[in-house]
Amino acid sequence: MIVSMKIIATHVNADFDGFAAMVGLTKLHPDAKLVFPGSREPGLRQFFRETAMEVPEVPAKDVQSVTHLILVDVARGERLGALEGLLSLSPRPLIEVYDHHPEDQGNIRADYAHIHPYGSTTTIVVLQLMNTLGDLPALTTLEASVLLAGIYEDTANFLSAGTTPEDLRAALWLLEQGAEINIVNRILTHRLNPDQTAFFNTMVASCERLTLEGRSVVLSAFSWPSFVPEAAYLVHRLMDLEPIDIFFALVLMDNRVHIIARSAVPDVDAGQILTHLNGGGHKNAASAVLKGMTVIEAREKLLGVLQQNLKRRETARDLMKGNVITIAAHQKISEAAQQMNTYRINALTVTVGEKVVGTISRQIVDGAIFHGLQDQTVESYMSADLPLIDPDTPAQEILNRMFSGHPRFVLVGKDPEHVEGIITRMDLFRFQYELSSQGLPLRKGKQSENLKAMLQKRLPESVMQLLQHAGSVAENSGCKIYLVGGMVRDLLLHRENIDLDLVVEGDGIKFAEEFGREQGCQVSTHPRFGTARLLFPDGFKMDVATARTESYHAPAALPQVLGGVLRQDLYRRDFTINTMAIDLMPKHFGRLLDYFGGWDDLHHGVIRVLHSLSFVDDPTRTLRAIRFATRFNFQISKDTERLMESAVQARVMEKLSGKRLWGEFRNILLEEHPIPSIRLIHHYRLLPFIHPLITLDSFLLDLLYQVQSVLSWFHLNFLKERPLSWLLYLMALMEKLDRPERMAVSQRFQLTTSVQEMLRHYKSNTRDIRLRLLNRPDLKPGVLYFSLREFPLEVLLYAMARSSEDSIRTQIARYLRDLRGVKLSIKGDDLIKLGIPKGPQIREVLDEVLKAKLDGIADSREEQLQFVERMGITTKAQRH
Repeated sequence: MIVSMKIIATHVNADFDGFAAMVGLTKLHPDAKLVFPGSREPGLRQFFRETAMEVPEVPAKDVQSVTHLILVDVARGERLGALEGLLSLSPRPLIEVYDHHPEDQGNIRADYAHIHPYGSTTTIVVLQLMNTLGDLPALTTLEASVLLAGIYEDTANFLSAGTTPEDLRAALWLLEQGAEINIVNRILTHRLNPDQTAFFNTMVASCERLTLEGRSVVLSAFSWPSFVPEAAYLVHRLMDLEPIDIFFALVLMDNRVHIIARSAVPDVDAGQILTHLNGGGHKNAASAVLKGMTVIEAREKLLGVLQQNLKRRETARDLMKGNVITIAAHQKISEAAQQMNTYRINALTVTVGEKVVGTISRQIVDGAIFHGLQDQTVESYMSADLPLIDPDTPAQEILNRMFSGHPRFVLVGKDPEHVEGIITRMDLFRFQYELSSQGLPLRKGKQSENLKAMLQKRLPESVMQLLQHAGSVAENSGCKIYLVGGMVRDLLLHRENIDLDLVVEGDGIKFAEEFGREQGCQVSTHPRFGTARLLFPDGFKMDVATARTESYHAPAALPQVLGGVLRQDLYRRDFTINTMAIDLMPKHFGRLLDYFGGWDDLHHGVIRVLHSLSFVDDPTRTLRAIRFATRFNFQISKDTERLMESAVQARVMEKLSGKRLWGEFRNILLEEHPIPSIRLIHHYRLLPFIHPLITLDSFLLDLLYQVQSVLSWFHLNFLKERPLSWLLYLMALMEKLDRPERMAVSQRFQLTTSVQEMLRHYKSNTRDIRLRLLNRPDLKPGVLYFSLREFPLEVLLYAMARSSEDSIRTQIARYLRDLRGVKLSIKGDDLIKLGIPKGPQIREVLDEVLKAKLDGIADSREEQLQFVERMGITTKAQRH
């Protein structure tokens, strides 16, 4: 009998993911033994029957004393079967856990926990092997294939919603180590025997589809004469074959009802549901065993648990939006129309003082104006029948009321003098959509509305904690807060971006001041716009804005900003892909809010505006559409393209200030590859708005590519130095403009004085550089240095791009690479000590010494001092 050892074990009814991870761990722990505490799934049993793979296995009955216990794909003691007693040994063994299921309170207390939310536990082990295998024996082809099969099985061939980039990375490495796909296919191809086939057919025949709290649930309850260890695998087969979201099999075997649960929807946690029946598992798969109970009793008990756990408990308070938009009863119908247009809504609540007395719809307002009643009061034509509901009204009751009475919205409050919020039809439609099992389609077939796991994975821990704390502070302040903007878009595109833009439903400035005080930030506020910027002690920045709406009183004018709610705030943005938000409130942290189809456009690679006047309201959006299209390799939608062309024809760009136009155009020139954007700007006939004489002909296009080539060369050779790349592209665009025309552009754009000076002279400077270097390929280093020293870096790089002579480009490159950074070993103080008086002569002497050093005459400090002495300069002492 073996009395003391290191063992690697998995759960009862071991699957291939658990076994594969065990195999991988034998490489890290070659002195360990493998132990299976119970039965094995059919595919694993078939593998052992058909494959002569030797593993260091010992029976569970031979294990009594353990010094080091490594648990794989299992974190709860009750799933260890005969090995559970090892957890209470004295002295307690060293316990190590490898698992990809989320931690909970019932987990085994581990000394070392390797728990990561990957698609399989095998992935965790493989990632460790990738870092250490160089010091270990290489994997055999069979071992690598077994590990790959473990990942394949638990990620459903990489089609599971839980598949992560780490799973793919691990699989690629295993293929590089010799894993063979045909072996994996053979391992994972399971043939059912006659008894399994009969069980499977009975399970299918017993299925019933129920609707519980708006969700589709499939139950299969039946009795079977003997225990079937493959039951969980057969349920898995059924889920692969049928479009089932939530499935429970209840099978009476060996005087016990075995419940096997599967969930394919993100917000139904199978493991959490079965904890109420003394079972458990993880979100997508779980099990429980009920003793002394019939199948019918077990079914009723399960239904009771489902009724409680699937029930939607949202009330009117959860669904409502604050900041109800109102109009006073004495105001005119024309004012109501203006307010509806400003906020882009179809109805208003009517108030007398603080009391809501009625509502008025756009249909009534438009009809009144048609009949010439625009100067009449709103009170004269409002509806006094208030659609008021209590804040605690269940959401389902609101749904029934909306669909039976067809009101456009309901107000939420205890009475007309205390209205807290509003629920529109769109809010109800969204809620009804969430009741369905469809979820929100994400990239590559994933379905989830909650991005918390993605946030945890993609963001630094400090940023994640910051967002969670922001949600807590907002909750305590009685407001709601959301992450918005490019960071949400880039998160879904798997692009790096931690520019935090937060929107607050409530008082954004008050929140920023309170949050900044807690975090020790400097807070700068802009009350006119309801915005604030927080500067953290480490230099990190965060922008906070009050949810707001905008109205444009003239094309291209700056908007008038008014208080609003999140949906209105998102509606004022440029493109659908920038309108998504992530809820940061503790109850719904990570929930994706997508009112305008942003994710769908992101998934299909489309740039789309939100409304027909978007480019008229803000013509800079034409350039922004081009910038995003080229940055992400997206297409501008046909309708958006048509609206861009209409805006160009209407010449709304001419109404922009030069500063606003330059701000957006500079962003394009700052892109890593701006030339595709410039080509699109030309395509949409926008270049003349920079200057009418700029045309993208073959000469200019070639020059732009030369600029790009020179910048690439510079970045490769000078990693820490960054010239003004946008300035070089601007120089190229203005190459055919004369000096007054260039000055007109730079003054219109309000460029800095130094940049304006560079643009004034860069063409003549380029000619000077060419004349100084032309036909002089063998200039001495000192002469070359002083020929080019006076010119700014950007002018030198532009001269390289503009020149067609290789000798000139080579000389400039030589100066930049080899000569520009050369420093002397002596300084002016050294010359003063030699008796040279202070003044211009000091600079002249140092230049001569530098020239000598560049030419290899005076390299060391001693040689440089001797060179000064040989110059025969008359010193102060000699003059006296």
